Order: sequence, then structure tokens, then C-alpha cells
Amino acid sequence: MSPAPAGYELVEELGHGATGTVHLARQVALDRDVVVKRIVGGASSQDPETVLRFERQARLLARLDHPGIVRVHELVRMGADLFLVMEHVPGGDLRRVLAEGPPPEGEAARIVTEIAAALDHAHERGVVHLDVKPSNVLVRDDGVIKVGDFGLAALLERQARSRTGRAGAVGGLAYLAPEQARGDLAVDRRADVYGLGVIAYELLVGRVPFPVDPADPYATVRAQMEEPPPRPGRVVPGFPPLLEAALLWALEKPPERRPATAGELATALRDALARSPTIGAYTEDGRRLPARRTALVPDPGPAEGSRSRAAGRRWLPVALATAGVLAAAVVFVAARALESPPAGAGSGLAVTAITARVDPAGGAVHCPRATVTMRATLSTNGVPGTIRYEWLRPDGRRAGGGQVAVRDGQRAATVTTAIDYDGSAPARGAGALHVLSPASVYSEPLAVSYTCP
Repeated sequence: MSPAPAGYELVEELGHGATGTVHLARQVALDRDVVVKRIVGGASSQDPETVLRFERQARLLARLDHPGIVRVHELVRMGADLFLVMEHVPGGDLRRVLAEGPPPEGEAARIVTEIAAALDHAHERGVVHLDVKPSNVLVRDDGVIKVGDFGLAALLERQARSRTGRAGAVGGLAYLAPEQARGDLAVDRRADVYGLGVIAYELLVGRVPFPVDPADPYATVRAQMEEPPPRPGRVVPGFPPLLEAALLWALEKPPERRPATAGELATALRDALARSPTIGAYTEDGRRLPARRTALVPDPGPAEGSRSRAAGRRWLPVALATAGVLAAAVVFVAARALESPPAGAGSGLAVTAITARVDPAGGAVHCPRATVTMRATLSTNGVPGTIRYEWLRPDGRRAGGGQVAVRDGQRAATVTTAIDYDGSAPARGAGALHVLSPASVYSEPLAVSYTCP
């Protein structure tokens, strides 16, 4: 049996990894179960700066007080080892839930919302997780969600990989934000938003956007940096467009194009689910097909590959070793830059960016009657052609579709749709523009609400 810090009795080993072991233990003085994570050689084999950073991070975590965050009780040095004593959460982790198949949409939304609340609480206090993945999301026996390992495991495992040259566990690569895959030093809360977006994608679609091949983990690193994620509608026939737009918003490559907070993503998903039909495809006579499939289905529009890889990012860093209301501002602007077609895709018309907004500012209107206008400016590469589009209304319906003829040299076109409200029934949701061709892509969701005091 491994040694235990004074005052604790180890009960059983719960797991082990590259940096040490995790035990269920008993805190004798308080007669309670705890979890003790032993970082073997943590106080000696790590460089002094890493140890100091680890201790600072542990102290920050000990100050976090949120029902969705695993509490850190204390950090103990014993000889060359570090022991982190944490709250015991009886149950399992999110991997067990996912192993049983995607949960119902409402349950998926609850899980994402609870993770988001925990992440936002930590972010507001200067703590970024940096390793958001199912194994770090604990599910208590009564269903309560708790997030653990805020940055601590990632900090030491990066150092361990640097010393040994080994990649270690590769499963977490599926949840790695592009800026982490590149090895960027300036990584903020939006990396956690990306990780949460991958978890949401997995919960609702039934697979991660970029599955990890243990034989070639670098392929996943390249994909996280360069490849657009598969559209959920290609994986799951009949996947709601608004829900797809919310998921792809969270998985944008540039951090500045993602939701600013985890809560914004959770709100977008709840709004999309509230205004969308149940996930799944239906036959012409109304019979429901299986809700989720993992194989890609043919896309009636242009191939997903018609959107390019991130420009100027053809290199691969050693990432493994260095590794609803959506806005309540005065003006809600949702700008989503797209990539131009890759080499060999021809020189046809391409939509290079969508800037969408809702009027009046914030999308909030009041009874007895009102009109909301959704407006989108489509930037192009100036090649003549036709853009086909449709509007997704806040109630989940498709409306106001059409097409725009683009002249030679024309770099922008604007489309609008108006939504009229009357009566005393309140309404709330999110709308979006869906460009159908020359490539299928969505604007970020636009919040709309109609209320009666």
C-alpha cells in the first residue's frame, strides 16, 4: 500500500496515471471519506517553478466554493511526494454516461448547463481549467455534476511529457482547443468553452468531432487546428439547424469567435433545444428513425471539404509535449469568419464572412405588438454567382429564404427578415441565418424575446 499523509488512511486505489495514483481514503479526525491524489516525486522531480505554480493553483482551488466544483481540502508535502486531498464524489465520471449512449436531449442540456456554471464560477475568480473532458466531469450517484482537476493534472502531465518525451494518455486530445494544440502560451477561458463544446457535441451527436487514433494522435492535433468539425446534420439525419449552429459556434478555431463564457454556450443550446424538434430523422409518413447514427451521411450541399483549412497553419507544433439570451449588449453583433475554398476547389463564389445583428438592439421587444428585424451582411470573394440562404426563426421554423445575385467584384450583400409579434403570449428564442450555397454555413445565433409586462 502506498504511503498516506498524516491523519489519513488509504482505503483503495481508484486509479493511476503518469504522475501518480488516486486513492479513496479516510480522514480519521473528521471520520469522512476523501480522495487523495499522490503526485509521485512531485516535490523533487518537478522543477521548483512548477511546484510553486502547482501549490498556488491548489490554494486558488481551495478557495472555490461552488456546488459543481470538487472541493480541494488541503495540499500536503511528504518527502519527495505531493498529496492533494479532495472531496470524495460517490459515483462515476461522464465517460460512464457516454458509454451507455447519448442521453436524452434534456439531460444533455442539464449536464452542459451544470458544467458551464462551474466553469464560469472558476473563470470569474481567475481559474482556467485547461483540461475539460469527460474523465474530469464527475457524476454523483444522485446525478449531480461536479467538475474536478482544474489545471492541476494538465500542469504536471505537461512537465512529465517534457521530461520523458512520452505522449501519455491521448484521449484528452479530442477535447483540446486549437490554441492548446498549437502550444500557444496565452490560453484563456475560451479554451474551456471549446472543451465544453466538444462534450456537448458528444452528448448530442453521439461522437466527438475528431476521434483520436492512438496509432496516430498527431492526426487529431492537426484536425483540431485545421479541419472544420463535421456538421451534426451529416452525422445525425434531421439534426436541428439551430442546435447545429450553437455547437459549431463553440467549436470555432479562433477563440474570439466562440461564446465568451461557458454560460453563453449553455444558453444557446437550451434555446435551440426549446425551439427545435426532437433530434432525429423522420420518414415521409411520420415514422421516427433512430435518433443518432455515427456514420456520416451524404450532404446534399457542397462537400464539407469545400471550406479550407486554417490559413497559414500547415505546420504541426509539438503540441503533445507542450500541451435564451445570447447577448444583452446595446448592439448584438455576431461575426463569423469563414475560410476560402482549398486549392483545387476552383475559383467560384465564396462567402468569406457573415456579420449578423438583430434590431432593435438586444432583440427584446414588448407587447401589444412589435417587429424584430434580423439582418446579415455576407462578405464574398468578389466572384460573380448566386448565394442561396434561409432564415431560422426563433420558434424553430424556417422562413424568409431566398437568393442573392453577386456581381463581379461585389464584396458584400445584405439580407434581412422581419418577425412580427402581437397579442399577450410571450416568446423567446434564438434565430440564425443559414447560407445554403455556395457552402452550407450558419451565422451565430441571434437572441430574440417578446414579453408582456
